[in-house]
Amino acid sequence: MFPRLCKLARKISNHHIKFYKTCGLQSRFFTSPSHNSSTSVNSKTKSKSDYVMSLEKKYGAHNYKSIPVVLERGQGVFVWDIEGNKYFDFLSAYSAVNQGHCHPRIIEAFTKQASQLTLCSRAFYNDALGEYSQFITNYFGYPRVLPMNTGVEACESSVKIARRWGYEVKKIPNNEAIILFAEGNFWGRSIAAVSASTDPDSYTNYGPYTPNFEKKACKNSSFYDGANSRRSRCYYT
Repeated sequence: MFPRLCKLARKISNHHIKFYKTCGLQSRFFTSPSHNSSTSVNSKTKSKSDYVMSLEKKYGAHNYKSIPVVLERGQGVFVWDIEGNKYFDFLSAYSAVNQGHCHPRIIEAFTKQASQLTLCSRAFYNDALGEYSQFITNYFGYPRVLPMNTGVEACESSVKIARRWGYEVKKIPNNEAIILFAEGNFWGRSIAAVSASTDPDSYTNYGPYTPNFEKKACKNSSFYDGANSRRSRCYYT
């Protein structure tokens, strides 16, 4: 499927192909000339991308191993770097922009709301949250919704919900709730997230870790075998 997609993309774009290796996979990006950048470079020996990456490496925290491409703008499925190269965005910000970059309906709704009420904390009611909550719960068939800004916040809240359910419904003794995680998981970089991780790059030198987190291989149905046998277990995977 992927080779056919690449072949079709080459026909459509008629661009050169650049290969970047990330996560053990070969990701194909299709380049084209054109697009002037306003980013200036102080050193003649460095490209614009090298200069920008050197600034981030010097002044930014080293908590992420980024692909060596400096993106500047996006439109739909395409993004452009500051050198003017054009790419298909197969990553889509880990699905956060599956709808494409700068989608006109989203930009319109965002601009309209930001111009009317930029932000409203949960300290107050607002005229949009109730309507949204009604729509989303009816759509997915759940009784309530707890919106979150990021994935790690959603998972942190899931941990809290699982524990509270364990104490109030399953009657687990106080502070004895155990949560079961699948090995190889990744859901963020908070202390709870790295405590659930089995990847040394994620958890090394961040202890002590959140207690009562168990990890188990998730290769078949045996992952759940006996999960109810321990009274202190509450689910979260």
